[in-house]
Amino acid sequence: MNLTRAEAFPSPSGRSYPRPSGAGRCCSPEWRRRRERAEAGQEAEVLGGGEAAHRSRGGRVHPARGHRSVAAPRGHLQLPLVSRFLGTVQENKTIHSVMEEKSFWQRNQSDKAQNQIAREAKKFGLDKKALNIAYNTCKDLDAFDPALTDYLEPPEEDLAYAIEKKVLLCLPLNDHDQVISMLRDKVRQIDRADIVDSFVASLSAGRPDWRSPLSSYAYHLHHPAHDAREEALGHKRNYECQICGLRRNRDSGQVAVVEDVLIRLRGGGIHHSSPGYALADLIWSQDGEKIKPREADWRILSKIFSAIRALPETAQLRELNESLSGLVKGNKFDRQGMLEALGYCGILTARSRPIVCNTWFRPHEDLPSHFYKKEWRYPTCWWTGEEGLNEEAIAFWFPEVSLM
Repeated sequence: MNLTRAEAFPSPSGRSYPRPSGAGRCCSPEWRRRRERAEAGQEAEVLGGGEAAHRSRGGRVHPARGHRSVAAPRGHLQLPLVSRFLGTVQENKTIHSVMEEKSFWQRNQSDKAQNQIAREAKKFGLDKKALNIAYNTCKDLDAFDPALTDYLEPPEEDLAYAIEKKVLLCLPLNDHDQVISMLRDKVRQIDRADIVDSFVASLSAGRPDWRSPLSSYAYHLHHPAHDAREEALGHKRNYECQICGLRRNRDSGQVAVVEDVLIRLRGGGIHHSSPGYALADLIWSQDGEKIKPREADWRILSKIFSAIRALPETAQLRELNESLSGLVKGNKFDRQGMLEALGYCGILTARSRPIVCNTWFRPHEDLPSHFYKKEWRYPTCWWTGEEGLNEEAIAFWFPEVSLM
């Protein structure tokens, strides 16, 4: 089928997809409605004068972000991107209404959001109002995309309440030397047996927050004292230390640690290498209740090591994760977080690469080329069945398992 440029229908990515030529190509009612709206200039009502003028010259504007693209080839029907996905210009107005600025306590008002916050507060033993304050600050579950929620400074009385309930912290994250000094002191003060017990207890309890401190502790066990060697990140006077990765804003004072508590409830993810997160994580761990694992928890850990030892030399990370299915409470991401903690401890590692808990370096650039392996943290990302387990590291971190 031969098509002219004008007979190709544009996609949001700018590519052109064919539509049937001939008399029937414009007979679709939906297609006619789109053409009529474009010709009637309804985009001008939604986007305003500047964007409408830009569109009249052939450019495209993203309805939510105001991004402009180059003009499309002649003959392409110009429509708002959301309209192409959802079929009506009215959706643009809906998106804009959803993105309207809310006051602090207008966030997370729906029953669905309140029920989720209540469940998490009960599961993790936190004060519901204090956790609600944390959510209102940086994550609106009622938003079109909660992950893109803007940071909103909590009122002073609410911040004080959340700090009193030990849900939030205030740390001098703008002072590089003070943060590193506090982190090194906290690592020395921590009782390793306490965070190991917490980690083991998390296996059956389904508590990622109990598992997180071991990763923070092992990663920063040999964090060196150093002078900041910072480079600007390009906006709002934000800087990053090229030695430790600490990011700070030179214009801010004491910083309320808010988002980190929500990250910690999910196990810490990729944030254990961050000095700011690790410091907050270890403070929360030291100030919290001491967790004692049951005998069944130690047996679970022993079974985990046995399952890993039974893997063939050809095993990759996918087989490693699947081998623990049914042993660790949670989904595959919970299992991955647990395995990455064992990597930080030097139990799951590659013999050809340094062990994180034995030295200090930033391994963020030493990642495999395969996209799936890049989703894992160093050094676990380099593990294969041929590497097996580091039995000496198991005896160091989990001596009880060696005696079973």
